[in-house]
Amino acid sequence: MKRIIVSVTSILTVALLFFATERISAQQVNSLYFLEKTPFHTKWNPAMAPSRAGIGLGVSSLSLNVRSDLALSDMLYPSTDGSGIPTTFLSGSGETFLNGLNDVSNIGSTVSADLLNVGLKLGSKIYLTLSSSINADMGIGLPKDLFKLVMLGTNDVGGNLDLSALNLNTMMYAKAGVGLSLKLTNNLSIGANANYLLGLADMRMGFDKFTVASNGSSLNVSTKGNLQLTGPDFIYLDYVDGAMTGPKIDQTKMDNFMANPMSILSKAAGTGMSFDFGLTFKPMNFLTLSAAVTDLGQINWDPAYMSSAKSDATFTYTGVDLGDESVSIGDKMTQEMKNIVKFVPDNTTEPFTSKLTTKVNIGAEAGLANNHITLGVLSQTGITETGKYQDYMVSLNLKPGSMLQTAFSYSLLHGEMSSFGAAVNLKLLLFNFFVAADYIPLKVTPGVTLMKDLPKVNLPINNSYFNLQTGFNLMF
Repeated sequence: MKRIIVSVTSILTVALLFFATERISAQQVNSLYFLEKTPFHTKWNPAMAPSRAGIGLGVSSLSLNVRSDLALSDMLYPSTDGSGIPTTFLSGSGETFLNGLNDVSNIGSTVSADLLNVGLKLGSKIYLTLSSSINADMGIGLPKDLFKLVMLGTNDVGGNLDLSALNLNTMMYAKAGVGLSLKLTNNLSIGANANYLLGLADMRMGFDKFTVASNGSSLNVSTKGNLQLTGPDFIYLDYVDGAMTGPKIDQTKMDNFMANPMSILSKAAGTGMSFDFGLTFKPMNFLTLSAAVTDLGQINWDPAYMSSAKSDATFTYTGVDLGDESVSIGDKMTQEMKNIVKFVPDNTTEPFTSKLTTKVNIGAEAGLANNHITLGVLSQTGITETGKYQDYMVSLNLKPGSMLQTAFSYSLLHGEMSSFGAAVNLKLLLFNFFVAADYIPLKVTPGVTLMKDLPKVNLPINNSYFNLQTGFNLMF
C-alpha cells in the first residue's frame, strides 16, 4: 500500500509541475491603473487614453499572473533536522494541513506578451489604438480528498475518496484589436475596443466520477471523465496499448508550420471576438470617475481540430515499481498517469466555447497639489465561467512631472504584508519604460536550501497571488 500511495504522490507532483495553474483571464497589474502616461492605459478602460502617441514593437509588454488557494507556508515548514532543507506538507502535521484546505484547491497563472501596441492622437479629442498579443491561461483544481489520499492513505481516511473535482484547463490564444477613445467634452470621455481572438490550443480534463477505495493491498478505482485537446494538427493525443500517454508533437508537421506560421490564419482551431467599453467623467477638476467592462467575449472552437479521450471504467490499481532504476523518472510518471486514470480513445467531438473572464472596473481618483499627488480607489469584479472574484485597491500616486509617475497600492482582500503593490512609469526623451507589481512578497524565509548542494534562496511565505508587468515603448 505504501508503494501505491507513493505512486499517487508522483501523479500529484507531475500535475503541479506541468499544469499548476487555474484557468484565469489575461491579467493586467492594477497598480498601473491611475498612471495615465503609461502606453497601455486603455487596457483597463478604453476611455482612458494615454497623454501621448506611442508605438511598441516586439515584446512591448510582458505580464505574469499567479493565483492560488495555497501559499508556500501551507506546503513548506521549517527544517527540523538541522539540514536547512524545509520539510513539506507530506511530512508535517496531516490534520493541520488538511483542516486548512478548501474542498477544491485552485492554482493558476497567466502569461501575456504584447507584440504590437500603437497609439495615435488624432487631434485633441480622438485617440486610436492598434494592438496584438499572445496569451496563455492555464489551471488545475485539486480536490481535498486527493491530499487525504496522498498524506493519509485510504486505510486511515476510511471509506471512499471522491476525486471527481480534479480538473485541468489550459488555453493559448492570440488577440488583435482596434480601439477608439473619444473626448466628448472637457469632462466626459468614452471609449471602445473590438478584438479578434484566434484560438491556438485548448486542453481540458474533468470527471463526472472519480472514486478511490482501498481493499488492503491495492486501490479500487472507478472513473467517468474525459480529456479533450483542440489545436493545430501537429499536436495530438498519443496512445500506447490503447491507453493515452499524453499530448505529443509531430515534428514533421511542426517544422512545416514553422516554415509557414501564417497558415494558422486559414487553419485556426478557434476564433472569436471580444469587446471593451469604458467612460471617464470629471465632475470637478480634482476628481475623476471611471467605469469599464473589458474582455466581454468568447472563442468558438472547431470540432475538426479536436481529439478526445475518455475514462469510464472500474478497475484495481496496484501501482508500479518506482524503485526500478532501469526506467527513467519521466517514463515512470507517464506510466503512473496512464494506469491511474486509464484514458482511452474517444471519437466524440462537439463544438464548444471558451468565455474570457469579463472584468468590471470602477475607479475614482482625487488629486492634490494640482494633481501632482492623487489618491485612487479601484473596484474590480471578475466574472468567470464558474463564478466570480472581487478585489479592491487603494493607491497613492505621485506625479511630479512628465518624466516620472509612481504608484503605491494596497489590495484589500488578500491580507498581510503581501498585499502591497507598486508601479513606476519613466519617460526619457522618446523612450518609455514601466514596471509594476501587485501583491509584492515582503515577507520571506531566511535563506533555505531546497535540495542538497543547491545555494540558499529566500522564498515568499504568505504569497498566493502575484502580478508582474513590464514593458518598453516609444512615446512621442
